[in-house]
Amino acid sequence: MAAKSDTKPTTAEIKADVEAALTAMETADSQEKVEGLSAHIKDLLKGLRANQRVGLEMRRKEAVVTAGERLAEAAKAQSKAQSKALAKPTASASWEDMEGGPEEAHRLMDAGVERIRKGAEIGLKAADLFKEVANVIFLGRLNLRNKEGLPDITAKSDAAKSVSKVMFAKAKESVSEDQVDLLEFHDSLAKGVTNRMQDVSVEFLRGIATMSLEEAAKAFPFLTDGTLDALVTAEGVEFPEGATPEDMVRWVYSVKGISLPSQTRAEVAAEYRERKALEAKEAAKAAEEGTEGEGEGEGSEESAEHPHSPAEDKLLSTVDKMVKDAKRVGSQGKKVDPEVKAALKSKLDDLIRELALASAALS
Repeated sequence: MAAKSDTKPTTAEIKADVEAALTAMETADSQEKVEGLSAHIKDLLKGLRANQRVGLEMRRKEAVVTAGERLAEAAKAQSKAQSKALAKPTASASWEDMEGGPEEAHRLMDAGVERIRKGAEIGLKAADLFKEVANVIFLGRLNLRNKEGLPDITAKSDAAKSVSKVMFAKAKESVSEDQVDLLEFHDSLAKGVTNRMQDVSVEFLRGIATMSLEEAAKAFPFLTDGTLDALVTAEGVEFPEGATPEDMVRWVYSVKGISLPSQTRAEVAAEYRERKALEAKEAAKAAEEGTEGEGEGEGSEESAEHPHSPAEDKLLSTVDKMVKDAKRVGSQGKKVDPEVKAALKSKLDDLIRELALASAALS
């Protein structure tokens, strides 16, 4: 008769299982899991002799206490972050109220002023100088907060608006009245820099698209300080797979009713030219065939150039109509009753949120 096999785990196997459970306890994300792992270790220790259990039992107790403290701290931090996210934020009081304090604000201001003066003196190409100064101003706005508590990159607050005003004024202080050319240059500076701000914003936002969430959070702290999570929970949304930090930043601003630029000025101009050229081409074709832009039959030139399915054409037409309707609402909405205007704005804010999510899903 064959001997009965002994399936009882060895001392080494039991100790290995205990070590694995102790390690798992270090990252357990709930008290329930901690208690489950602790009970599992107790059961494992029953398979050891008393003198073998003592040290491991002490480690189990220490691990339970450590895990409990860790979870309590995490819960406290999460509660604090959620309270911060839901609290009514305040806008920065002045351009000196930057993250990093007045010293950092003055350092950045001085750097911008010096760049303007040096650029003007050496005759730096205006386009290059404008972009350099726009970058400095953007960094200043990034370190100020709007009334929603977000980096004020669109200069909604008086503090953010004053960054460029103060910088231009300080740079001009060293120019005497008889330096006519320099005075004219400084007068043109504001417009030139303002024109570059859109490009700088778009390029910066595109830059964070390839960053990790932690890297992007250096510029936009709300990505990791609990604000984003609280908003996602409150709005009941879920980011699509592959959503980038840029998508998340744009969504948060849209939730707060702030639209961020998505195209540089050159891209906007190119798109406008392409649209006008296409409209002119279609109008000429319609005139030639005696139509008013009616759909062409199968095999037409338009079908060959734009081989879309009916469903795809319907999607494109839907978006085109939304753009036209938005322009009409923007132009005509200025004249409506205040109550209607408020209702329109509320509905547009809802639409902006949905469009931001739709755009992120197409990335």
